[in-house]
Amino acid sequence: MNRLLQYRLPKSVIAIFDQGLYSGTNFVLTLFFAKQLPLSDFGMYSGIVLGTYLVLSLMGAFFMQPFQVGASKIDEIHRYCSIITVGVVLFLIGFTLVFFPISIAIYGDKFPIGSAFFFVVAYLFQDFLRRLFLVLNKVWIVLGIDLLFATFLLFFVQLSSQGLSLKLVLEGIAWANILSCSYGMIYVIRHFTKPTGWRELFYKHCKEGQWLLSVALLQWVASNFFVMVSGLYLGAAALGALRLIQSLFGVLNVFMQAIENYFLPRIAALHHTQPEKGLQLLHQMIGYGGVIFGTILIVFCLFSDDIIGLTAGSQYLPYTFLMPLMAVLYVIIFVSYPVRILLRVHILNRTFFIGYALSFIASLFSFHFLLEQFGLWGACIGLMMNQLIMFVYWNVELKKHQIVVWKLFM
Repeated sequence: MNRLLQYRLPKSVIAIFDQGLYSGTNFVLTLFFAKQLPLSDFGMYSGIVLGTYLVLSLMGAFFMQPFQVGASKIDEIHRYCSIITVGVVLFLIGFTLVFFPISIAIYGDKFPIGSAFFFVVAYLFQDFLRRLFLVLNKVWIVLGIDLLFATFLLFFVQLSSQGLSLKLVLEGIAWANILSCSYGMIYVIRHFTKPTGWRELFYKHCKEGQWLLSVALLQWVASNFFVMVSGLYLGAAALGALRLIQSLFGVLNVFMQAIENYFLPRIAALHHTQPEKGLQLLHQMIGYGGVIFGTILIVFCLFSDDIIGLTAGSQYLPYTFLMPLMAVLYVIIFVSYPVRILLRVHILNRTFFIGYALSFIASLFSFHFLLEQFGLWGACIGLMMNQLIMFVYWNVELKKHQIVVWKLFM
């Protein structure tokens, strides 16, 4: 099977298909749990997932993002991989030892904390392995991991058909993540190299990751601030509706995650050796992405009632007005994506950080007015405002470096 994937299909096609499989599996799971779990349990599940995304952003910024851009410059790539793997394992152990007792002290028995930590750690480690193999261009291994993950989840859903609880959901997903990781760990163990000279590599890694770590925290807060605060201002139902609509639009994340995990390392490598080919790859990606984004957004806007009624149930129909608002938000995100890529390729991490800082400051000054006066409309307006502030600032900074983004596409 590996030979079929490696030689008969372009790796870019496999990467996009795999991201579709992975995102699609999680998308279907979210809709399934929204229907099967009690509202309070689904709310807690959504909160745990949001917290997981925060830790994932921080871990990805420090460990994976410098690796994605810098791997092409390293000769002993397996030594670098070994150092990163050991670092991630130590991070996950330290994270559990620090935050597990703190969570018990704060929440007590309000929700299954042990199951939640099992879920978080397993999710983070599986995501790390997927990104590691995508950087190494081992897309067939990533596909194997995700096929196993989907298969184990299917067995879990079949076995738990009698009834679901939050504890059972968290542990089922965690076991699916752990078991699917075993396929990738075979490669990691076989190619593990004693991490000698790790101090030098770690210093370079930290130097590139210091801004990215701060950016990741600000990025998560800027992206989720209005979502979190809307739950406090507008109630659990509004928060659940907003998260559900975001999950529906998560189908577009297939393309964006493929860019982040597969195309970005390729573009970065070509930028240092063959800049024109790197730009050509970026052109192709934006062209195909525009067709995909445009088609999906039009369908979502035209058939919003049918899509929500079919996927989530009639109780969410009063919130169909969020669909066109979210479509506008994703248009802004797509238009700004070439800017993000060029910032990453040119390693303008300080500019990245300041853009998110400005966005977060704007959120702090505007969230009360927007949510009080406009409700969920205000939450969507705030999310659009954040994206526009970053887009404008990043363009100004790129122009200072004599990079005019859209002229590159003419």
